[in-house]
Amino acid sequence: MVQRRLSGLTVALGTVCVFAASVATPAADALEPTPGTLSDIQAVAPEVLVDVATIERGIGSRAAIEFRQGADEVVVPLDPADGILLSGAGGDLGIGLPNSDDASQGEVLAGGIVAYENGDGSTTVPVLKDDGSVQIVTVIEEPTAPHRYEYVLHLPVGATIELAKEGHIVIWDIDGNLLAGAVAPWATGADGSAVTTYFEVDGSTLVQIVEHEPTTAFPVIADPWLGKNLFGKVEKNRRGLFQKKATYSSVLSTWGTAVYTGIAQGGGIAGSVAGHAILRDAGWSELKSRLVGSSPAATLKQQYDCHVLGGYAVWMSGVHWDLELARPNNPNWLKGVDKHKCNW
Repeated sequence: MVQRRLSGLTVALGTVCVFAASVATPAADALEPTPGTLSDIQAVAPEVLVDVATIERGIGSRAAIEFRQGADEVVVPLDPADGILLSGAGGDLGIGLPNSDDASQGEVLAGGIVAYENGDGSTTVPVLKDDGSVQIVTVIEEPTAPHRYEYVLHLPVGATIELAKEGHIVIWDIDGNLLAGAVAPWATGADGSAVTTYFEVDGSTLVQIVEHEPTTAFPVIADPWLGKNLFGKVEKNRRGLFQKKATYSSVLSTWGTAVYTGIAQGGGIAGSVAGHAILRDAGWSELKSRLVGSSPAATLKQQYDCHVLGGYAVWMSGVHWDLELARPNNPNWLKGVDKHKCNW
């Protein structure tokens, strides 16, 4: 299923402590989510329930769950009208939820999973992943359920949404820098068959169309995956010190992998070149803010650029990009890169 998503795209959105899109309305009347919501997801698309974040229950009256990882925060509200909020060093993003005026108050089903019964034959189920991304699953329970699911995105001033011909979306900030994105959506019927689905963009609203039919096997599980961080897990001294000095490790998120490999930019050589440029710039800025500090040793940036060039997230040395402080400064690291493989 990861490969199926990567054939389209993946994205991560951010949150703030105060909802950018909050609406001062009372919480919707509490309706019971369909009892089989979680079991439906498990039966039809069990991969959705992999890598779910360890979360804190909401500490305020408006939050169902909260997730913090370094400077990043995700808040999923009790009242669906408040929307999901993601925040981080790259900016803040809010995600409005489908049919939020009529949907039930959020119910925490398990871990980082919240459900909103929409009262129209569908249930919206945000699933927080441990890389900071949000997989917003729609469980479509019957033929009378809507075909159109709208997510109003609350973006920084000047940000724009681009719908790529490959089916994914990319969000750019006012300066043309990559802010976030969403992998091309998928939908699966209860019998395992693919159900036609695609994105439309209407201003700042992301719309997922799901073309289910009366003959479709229900429930249908449909998924837009929104993300912001290029890196998922980052950690210091993953395997201990190297030559008595720190090692900084990172793993690309699903969204970051799509950007890096060029899929998020349309694929091909041009997409790959653009992805490498984004990783060298925006990716390094993210790692500085999340892991290595604002003024890291020159060798760390050299090793990082070498990993970006070498493609080590995809082949050869595995998924971890390890930056070792004990390595000497090497401004001419390109020379002999085929031999030292970033370990000079």
